[in-house]
Amino acid sequence: MTSTACQRVAPSLAAVAALLVLLVAVGQPVQATELQEKPQEEANDSATSPFTNGAKLRTDVWIKTKIVGTPEFPWKTKVVIEGGSKPAAGHDWVQNTTSFQSYGVASSVTEFGQTSSEVSETWRNDAGQRGSFQSGAFTINWRTMYVEGHVSGSAFYNGQTVHSSAQTSILT
Repeated sequence: MTSTACQRVAPSLAAVAALLVLLVAVGQPVQATELQEKPQEEANDSATSPFTNGAKLRTDVWIKTKIVGTPEFPWKTKVVIEGGSKPAAGHDWVQNTTSFQSYGVASSVTEFGQTSSEVSETWRNDAGQRGSFQSGAFTINWRTMYVEGHVSGSAFYNGQTVHSSAQTSILT
């Protein structure tokens, strides 16, 4: 064999995930630390969408790695109107829909009083405030390889409805 034929190719995340699914399915345990040189401590994402008056709707999602000694993964999401005048109570509103989706063979995530491969909760604030916030700590079953966190935000403000969304994922 030539040296070019023996070169090692780094696997993609999808290839590593597929290998993990196969190994878990046949009962061979694999440590997540074998997949990464540096463990992932947290994952986050944010996005914005503009209103016509110059204000913006901002969405943020943040997930921290599991707390050592517990099965919990802390998380936070927010949907906030940045800039512009104060929203009108009872008229304007900000809505936060947070969801988590687990991946793996027969995987599940538990949060919001729900246990499934995908769970979600919606909170709408129409009290004249700028934001809608959610936080907590989800748990997973042992078959879950990674979890995606999503926040979908929407707001009725300044006579228009605007949407924004952000998502992130974390290896478990």
